[in-house]
Amino acid sequence: MFIYHLVTQSDWETAALSGSYQPTSLTTDGFIHASTDSQLLPVANLFYKGARQLFVLKLDPAKMKTPVKFEDPVPPAPGFPPNEKFPHIYGAILVSEVLEVFALVQNSDGEFLWPGAIR
Repeated sequence: MFIYHLVTQSDWETAALSGSYQPTSLTTDGFIHASTDSQLLPVANLFYKGARQLFVLKLDPAKMKTPVKFEDPVPPAPGFPPNEKFPHIYGAILVSEVLEVFALVQNSDGEFLWPGAIR
């Protein structure tokens, strides 16, 4: 099973140069927020509405150096069942661990949609 992380284009470009990605949530929450394939678009449309140049990192938890745990969402995710677990990544994401990068596109209503791979 793959997991996905949403990132702005500028944050991804910075990470690509440094070799690792460490968003502020790693410090503030203790982990990096991620989603399963069925959670990704609802999360993007709930928390990133209006964002531009939003990328998706595709990851395989079995091939990552840092632990990935499926836990309750932090903060609680409105619109999801109360028992739904989300993947949390407990460390930096190495650029070498990223399988693919996708640029999400938006329809005329601003809703995020799946695109094709950019890398």
